[in-house]
Amino acid sequence: MNDPPKPDSEASLKTFLGREVRHAKYGVGVVTECCDGAKGYVLRVRFSDASREFAYPEAFRMGFLTAVRGGGNASEPSAADPRGGRSEKLPTEAENRRGTRFFLVDHGAFYGKEILHGILFVPKSDPVLSTAVREIRAGDVFFQISPMGLSAVGKAIRPCRATPYPAWRYAEASVGAKGYAVDLQSVLLAAPLAPSKPLSGYLTRVDPNVAERLIGRIAESTPSVSDFLRSGAGETRRITQEFHKEIP
Repeated sequence: MNDPPKPDSEASLKTFLGREVRHAKYGVGVVTECCDGAKGYVLRVRFSDASREFAYPEAFRMGFLTAVRGGGNASEPSAADPRGGRSEKLPTEAENRRGTRFFLVDHGAFYGKEILHGILFVPKSDPVLSTAVREIRAGDVFFQISPMGLSAVGKAIRPCRATPYPAWRYAEASVGAKGYAVDLQSVLLAAPLAPSKPLSGYLTRVDPNVAERLIGRIAESTPSVSDFLRSGAGETRRITQEFHKEIP
């Protein structure tokens, strides 16, 4: 996404006062102070436990803060653009995910094992899947399908790596056979969702607009998915671990 425009004065920065924003770890907070600090513009946000300071616009650009729709002031605050007097609203969660790639993964009979071990695996002998999986980047999002339907949402924590066959797939491997794996962190859904149409393979790209609608639907039953998708790598691991502690 485009970098958020920088306000031309401390006065224009104060349009953020009273605005509700969300942080993956601290939850929803209210902007209580805006100032031009020694190293740039600073927003002070009051959360339920304490107040914290964030650099503007870096906190939004890097996804630490997102705007809460309809929160705070009745009018949408914006940052003035000194070049043309235009304004831009605080980025929404969907806008902060702009550039993220989305995939459907039909794990089939290997769903349990791949969720448990936190990987996607494709044989090197499959040229189509091998090419697709080698292009996966850290931060890409995966809608994970089990035999019951859409059952988890995962996020790549690093690019793919070459690896021998995992133990649970030895039966189909020849001696010395290798493949590619992508390490994932996943959150299980409260209840599986049925795919809207038949799947066409193990790994399928999803249009970002379709993905955002699907995320909204998932978040209705599993709110932790929203925090999971907003988080960075370290926070992703923490949210995943805390969520899975609740699973019997």
